[in-house]
Amino acid sequence: MLPDPQGIINKLQDYKKKIIDMDCKVRLYLSDRQRYPYPGYAELVKEIRAFESRLYGKRFGFANTEIELRIEGLLHSLLIFERHWKRLFEEDKMM
Repeated sequence: MLPDPQGIINKLQDYKKKIIDMDCKVRLYLSDRQRYPYPGYAELVKEIRAFESRLYGKRFGFANTEIELRIEGLLHSLLIFERHWKRLFEEDKMM
């Protein structure tokens, strides 16, 4: 059974929103550790990469450039934000 292309696109859009939400959680946590819980961004990174691996692990019966471009965009955003979050935590330790 072939996966639903629109369902994949919706999931990718959902992950994009989760990355933005996680960025807010990281910033809030670093601003006040007593008030906000640890954001756990590493789990989100693992989840998105696992989803990407599952998609590429399957052989789709269709070629969908839109999905491929969205995956690349999502992974690029994830990489940028992940680096930024790590830097924020490193800088916070130095203070």
